[in-house]
Amino acid sequence: MVSISLSVIYNAIRYSLANTTSLTSVLLRSPLLRRRVETPSNKNKQALKVLYPRLLKRQVSKNKVVFDRLAAAQFLSSSSVVLPSTSSTDSHGNNILGGSNSFNDDNNGRNRNTTNATATTTMGNSTATVTEGKHHRETVSGLDMPVTPQYRAPRAPVVLCHGLYGFDKRGPAAFPMLQVHYWGGIEEALAKLGAKVIVTKVPRTGSVWERAQELHAILKAILAGNHVNFIAHSMGGLDCRSLLSHIRDRPYKVESLTTISTPHQGSPVMDWFRDHVGVGAVGADMNAATQSLGSNNKSSKDYYNILDPVVQKVIQMFDAPAYANLTTDYCQGYFNQNTPNDPSVAYYSYGASTDIPPWTFLGLTRQIVKEKEGNNDGIVSVESAKWGKYIKTLDAHHWDLNGQRYHWRSAIPSLDSFSNSEEKSKFDSVEFYLEHATYLYQQGH
Repeated sequence: MVSISLSVIYNAIRYSLANTTSLTSVLLRSPLLRRRVETPSNKNKQALKVLYPRLLKRQVSKNKVVFDRLAAAQFLSSSSVVLPSTSSTDSHGNNILGGSNSFNDDNNGRNRNTTNATATTTMGNSTATVTEGKHHRETVSGLDMPVTPQYRAPRAPVVLCHGLYGFDKRGPAAFPMLQVHYWGGIEEALAKLGAKVIVTKVPRTGSVWERAQELHAILKAILAGNHVNFIAHSMGGLDCRSLLSHIRDRPYKVESLTTISTPHQGSPVMDWFRDHVGVGAVGADMNAATQSLGSNNKSSKDYYNILDPVVQKVIQMFDAPAYANLTTDYCQGYFNQNTPNDPSVAYYSYGASTDIPPWTFLGLTRQIVKEKEGNNDGIVSVESAKWGKYIKTLDAHHWDLNGQRYHWRSAIPSLDSFSNSEEKSKFDSVEFYLEHATYLYQQGH
């Protein structure tokens, strides 16, 4: 077997050398190096299927960062196929929103299908015009045709906002197969559906206010004049609420905010870590009033006070503002009272609850939350996740909701913590996001 393999390799090398004029051209035929020698146009085409604003940043000076606005404008305006967006039937007259994937119309008066509005975006040398209303027609590229007939892309671009410890993507750009995406393939599925998808990145453990400011800076730079839909996982929902409530001078128009397992009332898990470990002892957010709240919260438990001073110092080194901002005291006692909804934005929310093996990390934290607030996904209770129009409770745990189970199941099945095939089929994160994209489309966003 070894000799056969060596023979095949030897003959392949001979054939390549016989049909090429240099060793360089032989190396360029290798699949391992092929991605490195793509033409710039192909690279840009691949990168713009989903927009990662971090990749458009350029440091001009120590305190100044600029974005490539022309690339952003090209991403937003690229189109080649025109589809009528108000029709709810396919070419055969069948209901494209039928079956188990359909949602009921929202009767709260937010349906914008009968309104007329035009938004024009000018960035650099590119101009993109988006018309909404009864006769609205949307454009998508040929590569982004709907993956299945029952799903439709929202009219406005989708901005994905990550939670605590989140990111956009990690790994070497030269080897995409080695990259890890926070959204676990969700952004790619939405892009194939025809949606314009922007994947943001904010400080991983920064305060809600810090993260909201960073998110606004990104969108202000690349989405001025555009309508957008926020979809936020976990803490990302608090970031978006803070932005919508406290940053009113926005050059972009937010159509909707969808929060997915966001701890709007805080999480007992963060209370437990504050009381028994000591993280979350100091709050930092919108103004000085937050500091007084942080000093009066329950972080001064006896357990924390009797810790060895050296241990306390080590714990404080790992403390971060985000931990305090996720406690029930902070969310219920300060944040919600000072963060009213923007009446021009539609608020939607999902919660989650499922059985989790008790020997896993989420199994332990699930018990903590269950004793305090009932059904939960291991981190956030169903009651805490409700905000605005609550759509439904998903059968999933907290890390399923941003596609992580989907990502690992498709890449390395053995790493899935649920080995039972019946458990795996419970929740498909990609299908859920495609369903919600269709729901946003139905609501006129």
